[in-house]
Amino acid sequence: YDKIINQSNSTYIGGRAVSGDASIATITADKVIGTAGDDDATTYLTDATAGNITFTLPPAADFGINIPVTFKKIDSSANTVTIDGDGSETIDGATTKVLTAQYESYTLVSDGVNWHII
Repeated sequence: YDKIINQSNSTYIGGRAVSGDASIATITADKVIGTAGDDDATTYLTDATAGNITFTLPPAADFGINIPVTFKKIDSSANTVTIDGDGSETIDGATTKVLTAQYESYTLVSDGVNWHII
């Protein structure tokens, strides 16, 4: 890890909040991880009631090694939440993972090359 800093009830590792209020974001539309708004989030509660949602992961090398990021589908709709690796990067060998059921979730970590479900 780059460094650990505690600010305003949030703990930061390598510039990303890993605990505290700043680390959770509720998402209702497609999201490219690392874009403005909730760059520091490491937990994404996803409400797909209005339609399918896709998360696009950043390059595994840019996110930080072994920093967990969680995606959870919180609605009961038939819409899906897709997690898409950057380019040809994989998530446990697949280019995408899909959440279909309410309360289903994936927690991922990067090894600097690809993503792994833990």
